[in-house]
Amino acid sequence: MNTLKFKAKVAYTLPCNFIININNSNKVEINQLGLELNVDSNFRLKITKVSFETDEEQQRLFITFENEGILSESLDTIQKKINDIKERLQEIFKEIGENLTLLLLLSNYRLPLISKKVRISPTQIGTDKYDIIDPIIDILFLGEEQSDSVCIVEDVQLEPNDLNDVVKKAVALLKLDEDSKKLLNLLKRIVKWYYLALDESDETDKFIDYLMILEIWKLYKAYKDNDEKCIPIPKPRSSHKECLSKAIKDLCNKHVFSNWVEEFNNFYDGRNKVIHEGLLEETSKHLEVASKCAEKIIEELRKEIQILSQYK
Repeated sequence: MNTLKFKAKVAYTLPCNFIININNSNKVEINQLGLELNVDSNFRLKITKVSFETDEEQQRLFITFENEGILSESLDTIQKKINDIKERLQEIFKEIGENLTLLLLLSNYRLPLISKKVRISPTQIGTDKYDIIDPIIDILFLGEEQSDSVCIVEDVQLEPNDLNDVVKKAVALLKLDEDSKKLLNLLKRIVKWYYLALDESDETDKFIDYLMILEIWKLYKAYKDNDEKCIPIPKPRSSHKECLSKAIKDLCNKHVFSNWVEEFNNFYDGRNKVIHEGLLEETSKHLEVASKCAEKIIEELRKEIQILSQYK
């Protein structure tokens, strides 16, 4: 029996005024996460510890995963298996980072993180008789380099227990079935457009960002509720307007629209004029409604993520 051991460090940029409260230190460790992932039938991946560090100069949060797997193959056939595992690990760390970012974005901290790269230390393969140290897995990349993240208005403090909870929920999302992961990916896209909207200075672009949130939520509701009349493939049986109305009415009625039928019709007409006719002057008439309705969707999305992260 052979063992494969390595460490992976994932780095994220932090907002300029982010504070991590870890007892006057710059590091905190979380042990015994108890996460196991079956990379394939012969390799079980364990994530046993996560450590959080702040690099004050670059304002980054580092997360270190310590992993150990068991390989049943002989050493002379192990290289191909390692190459396959390398590709799978890239997917795993990318997904962990996306889930972690999503949960922090949806928390009260509103913490926008930007994925950087994952570095894998030289890999250790061990047998009962001897150990082999070989840098089989060198560097994995987690997304492209991006510009600095948006600053938040007030200082933010995260306690170790908060970070612990976020990490556990992030790894729990890895175990979703395929249908649930499709829904999760739609929610990730909503959050992406939401933060694009918050950072947008142009009114029309902001309005379009909010409209994208409504559109994705419409699709999410159709798939979640198994609403065949609004699922777009092969072809929806209800009109686009009817499906959008159905998706947002419970959230936006009363809280956003005082007279649902009349005001929703007015909003939908304004949407069409901006999107289909390029009448950008319509934006100012409907931006506030789109913004408020998007906020209601974000509130509901937090509940949806809470449910998904408790998936068994």
